[in-house]
Amino acid sequence: MKKKTIKLIAAIVLSVIAVGVLTSGIGSYVGVRTAKAAYYDNSKEKVKTCELDGIKTELTYVRTKNNANTFFGKPKDKYGAVDTYQDESGDIEYRFYYNTDEICGYINHSLTGTEPLDSAEKARDIADNYVEKVLGYSLNEYRRDPDEPENDYSEWTGPEYKYHYSKYIDGYKTDDEIFVSVDEYGNVEWFTARNRGRYDSEKFNAERISSCREKLVKEIDKAVGQRDGTWTVNDEYLAADDDGKICYFIKAQCSYGTGSDRYATGQTFSRKIK
Repeated sequence: MKKKTIKLIAAIVLSVIAVGVLTSGIGSYVGVRTAKAAYYDNSKEKVKTCELDGIKTELTYVRTKNNANTFFGKPKDKYGAVDTYQDESGDIEYRFYYNTDEICGYINHSLTGTEPLDSAEKARDIADNYVEKVLGYSLNEYRRDPDEPENDYSEWTGPEYKYHYSKYIDGYKTDDEIFVSVDEYGNVEWFTARNRGRYDSEKFNAERISSCREKLVKEIDKAVGQRDGTWTVNDEYLAADDDGKICYFIKAQCSYGTGSDRYATGQTFSRKIK
């Protein structure tokens, strides 16, 4: 009987973790780790006022989501989780770095328009202006990725133009980045800002970074080679891991198999910079 009870309790706990949503606060889940799960935190400020692009909006708390594999309610720092609030209509969501008033995301489900944009250049100018004038980022520090496709189509939002800006420090790309989406009518429908200012106080050592990259490349060669595969670099950058340690990341396009059985897959590799 005791074993059955324990198994039942374990099954309930695991099912709740799988859903990843808390409705009664975080106290019931002390000691449980979860990867990027959303939960409701009863200790949060339930109402706050946010000003964006000169417009003040009263918001209501909706949920918190972990950005890393950490305890509910105990991120390593403000970047470890995001608090989501919404306006009275429920059509607009605002996201803030954990326990701060620093906005790091916005999405508007109610935008409309009558005159579609006639060029990607106009959408690009709108995104650049929004990043610089509304969000206050310097385009000298945050570079727009020129290789990413601008035009996209989503069954949810329809045609859109998406842009990705990354901050470079001492010449190194980081995951301090911004994603902006402009809809077909020139409205900024959403943006996400990750890790803003996270590495501003870091002192990057070029020799250590170069050495780390060389070792990581050898590790990838070995790992992919053991499966008779080949690989190429899709992207590389500096970022913090779940423990806050700065690592060198390489996103690789790996190919495995031969002939008609050959396939390609994206893989991400990383190594701590010591």
